[in-house]
Amino acid sequence: MSEGFIVFQRILVLLAMVLLGFLVGKKRWVSDSGYRQISGLVVNIFNPMLVITGVLSDTLKVDSGMIFENLRGVALYFAVMILVGMLGSRLLFPSDRERCQYQLMYVFSNVGFMGIPVISGLFGMECVIYITFYMLGFNLLLYTYGIAVARKDGRVENDATDGGKKNGKGDKSDSGGWRGLLNSGVVACIAAIVIFVFQIPLPDAAVSFFDYMGNATIPLSMIVIGISIGKMPFRKIFSSARMYFFCAVKLLVAPLAAAFLFRGLFSSEMLFGIFVLMFSMPVGSIVTMIFNEYGRGETICSQGIVLSTLLSLITIPVVAALAL
Repeated sequence: MSEGFIVFQRILVLLAMVLLGFLVGKKRWVSDSGYRQISGLVVNIFNPMLVITGVLSDTLKVDSGMIFENLRGVALYFAVMILVGMLGSRLLFPSDRERCQYQLMYVFSNVGFMGIPVISGLFGMECVIYITFYMLGFNLLLYTYGIAVARKDGRVENDATDGGKKNGKGDKSDSGGWRGLLNSGVVACIAAIVIFVFQIPLPDAAVSFFDYMGNATIPLSMIVIGISIGKMPFRKIFSSARMYFFCAVKLLVAPLAAAFLFRGLFSSEMLFGIFVLMFSMPVGSIVTMIFNEYGRGETICSQGIVLSTLLSLITIPVVAALAL
């Protein structure tokens, strides 16, 4: 099965879930408060469960040398994307509020739901363990760096709406320090690392529990995105030149540049392929949930998720053909 067809299948599944959420929003089956509450459940319960699920497979015993080389790739990937996010978000000349959102859309890609089927289709199921470490890095950064940026967005909103006075959401956004890092996502990442490093066995019932709970992340988050899209004019999704520029940098320029600059750092073609293809993934749906929970709520992230996911149908096969 070609990588292009794999990408097409995954995008159809994602878009079907988004369409369901769009219909839910139009039918008013979920209220505005319920919409935000679902986002909170995804961020604080279901996604952390998915993190732990990623290290509970029986196939995680692999060569330590490959693991360390992959970890180097994971660290380099996120360091590069944070830098790209900081610079790229300024090149777009957005408002202060939108800059935070573009910044996180650059950094947090759909490394799991899109990454696993697409990359395993190219390199086989043995590559899934290496993708798991990208997911761990993703979530560790999401619940630290990501929340910090979203809280900054929330503070900008508070300053604009009530002259800098703290309201209920502002209080939450301003909570910082080490206490601000102690959330369910970070706890789940630490637990996953401990389980993997010490190969701690869990009962089958516990494995099933985490699996069932984690699997709820993707459909719920895509439904929330669909509801969010229903709140904006449909033409707005496809009419922003700024968003097309963002997608071009994220989906084409960044992965092709990474392939050119870092090819010599990997002894394994598979690890290099995983590294490059991670750059080409569309925006992750969890970004919208983070801004709903910690930022100002309604964001341009839903627009970026839908447009980048659609365009990735074309760009991922192009990157695979040119860079691998």
